[in-house]
Amino acid sequence: MEQLMLGRGLITGLVLIVVGMAGCAAPTGVDSLPYYSNDGRDGEIVNTLELCRLYSRYGFASGNCEDPDWGVRMFSEADLESVELQSARNELQNAMLSVSSSMCSNFKQKLETQSRGQLLGSEALALVLSAGAAFAGSEQIVKGLAALAAASTGYGRLIDDGYVNDLETTQQGIELARTRVFRQIHSQQDRNLLEYPLSRAVNDAMRYHAVCNVSEGQSETSRSINEEFSELSAGNPADSEDGSE
Repeated sequence: MEQLMLGRGLITGLVLIVVGMAGCAAPTGVDSLPYYSNDGRDGEIVNTLELCRLYSRYGFASGNCEDPDWGVRMFSEADLESVELQSARNELQNAMLSVSSSMCSNFKQKLETQSRGQLLGSEALALVLSAGAAFAGSEQIVKGLAALAAASTGYGRLIDDGYVNDLETTQQGIELARTRVFRQIHSQQDRNLLEYPLSRAVNDAMRYHAVCNVSEGQSETSRSINEEFSELSAGNPADSEDGSE
């Protein structure tokens, strides 16, 4: 009977650990901008109504937004060189960047909250198992529960040493990536619509939003380290150039 109870206890404990690990999967990227949606089948699709409202707000939409056939207004040569429309394009783009910044901040907060939840969950499970071991009557059950408690604690340490410790680096990488894209955007905003079309401005804003993800943050960190290493290497000539004959 005790062997059966021990087996059931071990299985239950392992299931709890596995479920905890699977249920605490951290998000990998920011949600879509409100002008786009994900229907779960076809991936990201345009939310035409919200996108039309955005264009209408700055005078770029043609037609009724309730009409699926709405479109972007046609531009004359004078329009393409208009300072007023250049300013309106920048305001539309900045509105997208502002929404993106807010959503990215929420995403990074979610990352931090999720990692803390994983650590606290493993600590709570270890505490429950340790308490069970303390009150168990069988030596075998005590050893089994103690082993599970140690495994849960080890999982928590793994999170603490791995994902949690990398979180700050990932967040910094995301900011580096977004800063790089933002500088590219800012350098274009003094151009008229002929040189920097509205479609490109919107695509650049979407690119700025898209780099708010874990993979991009880690890649940008590696990229920055490699660039810094290359600059340091370029500043240190080879020993062969020491002036010796």
